[in-house]
Amino acid sequence: MVIIPRDWKKTISAATSKLTEGSAVESLTPKRLLAFLNNRLKEGAPIKELKRSVMESILSAKVALLMGQGKTRKIALAELENDPLYLALKDVVTNLKPLAPRTPGGTETGSTDNPADSGETKTIRITVVRGLPGYRQGVRTAATSVVGMPELVQTYQIVAPDGTVTQPKPRRFEFPFVPKEVNYSGIGTTWTEIQRSGNYPIIDWTGFNLLKISFNFDIVDMKYVNKQGFGLNFSCENQITTLREMAQTPYPVTFLNMDKFMENEVRWPLLTSGRGIEFVISDFSVTAVQRTGNGPLKDGASPNQIARASCSMTLQEIPIESVDLIQMPRIKPCKKNCVDNPPPTTEKLKRYLTFSSGVNVTTG
Repeated sequence: MVIIPRDWKKTISAATSKLTEGSAVESLTPKRLLAFLNNRLKEGAPIKELKRSVMESILSAKVALLMGQGKTRKIALAELENDPLYLALKDVVTNLKPLAPRTPGGTETGSTDNPADSGETKTIRITVVRGLPGYRQGVRTAATSVVGMPELVQTYQIVAPDGTVTQPKPRRFEFPFVPKEVNYSGIGTTWTEIQRSGNYPIIDWTGFNLLKISFNFDIVDMKYVNKQGFGLNFSCENQITTLREMAQTPYPVTFLNMDKFMENEVRWPLLTSGRGIEFVISDFSVTAVQRTGNGPLKDGASPNQIARASCSMTLQEIPIESVDLIQMPRIKPCKKNCVDNPPPTTEKLKRYLTFSSGVNVTTG
């Protein structure tokens, strides 16, 4: 019987398409991906071709999904570099190792699920984005009905206990009028005055501050801007509800179509515009100025609802940083060659300079 070599490139590509086809890639979790890769290895797939094909498919699917939202390929690739889910999937593929050989009895001699459990002493460094579980990088493309109007956008994803990821549609609020008077605070750094007895105090630098932005704005229903009774007879409570939902959701927002304060971070030491700045809504208040009438109203308007509101909002910068998580090897119990009585430490003389003319000597 002639054995025909298996075309692993086509086989892997066909299997991977089920994970990444359309929006399915958004629900792909590291756990599911690891199980998929191990199954392909058990089938005999070459690990080098498996890594290359799977990573290319995930990247292509992610970029296509972002480009479908109106973003360019360059912007999509830049966003993926800060996407914690994509980076976690990339780490799974990069750290994939061949399956352990089987013993004559047919069982595997080791497990590749957890390097620490397989007896390895390697320390693993994983780069993640610090933020709430489900954080997604803020949207940078405005979708206002009137070109150039300011807009608040909030986006996030929900991670279920079983690892399933769902992404609600981005929540957007378009300002009917451009906020004019805006207060910016927290721009400087913190300096502490240290008192000295019998002398002038000194100033010591303590740290950085986070930018805070406060402003007032009005809300009316702009759908009826050209109709009689605009701002008087038509409810704007749907717009207020959108802002209430944003304020009550524990995820940051981006402020589009405004000034440079609301677009880019400025970070020491380069003092260049870093990644797009994001905010949390730390305070939001509403004052009802005008209500709809209580008689017969046109266009299906409801009586006694808020027709015009004066609002106040405070935004606080939220730093989104890439940090390293260190996975240390498992601590094993001490067995034979343990030292019960370690040798005592010897004290050495230490010399250190002070502001006085002498030199202090200590032991320890």
